[in-house]
Amino acid sequence: MPEYDSIIPEDGEPGEPVLLSALNHFLYCDRRCALIHVEGVYNENAFTVEGQLGHQTADGPDFETRQGVRVVRVRLRTPQRCIMSPPH
Repeated sequence: MPEYDSIIPEDGEPGEPVLLSALNHFLYCDRRCALIHVEGVYNENAFTVEGQLGHQTADGPDFETRQGVRVVRVRLRTPQRCIMSPPH
């Protein structure tokens, strides 16, 4: 595992804020993080396109009609474990 203590400034002062997406990329792969957030290299693939399309419909209206069929989306606002817990 690489040594990351060397990236902390010696003066102990906080650096610039880090995007959560950069942290996520870094935890997945530090090389990928550098390519995306330092070098600006990013390529779409089937998985990223599918995710973007999924988010478009999830962020849209709660219902729509497709080919005569009404499609209703429900956003759960309660943690799943609360819904699944047995009654007391």
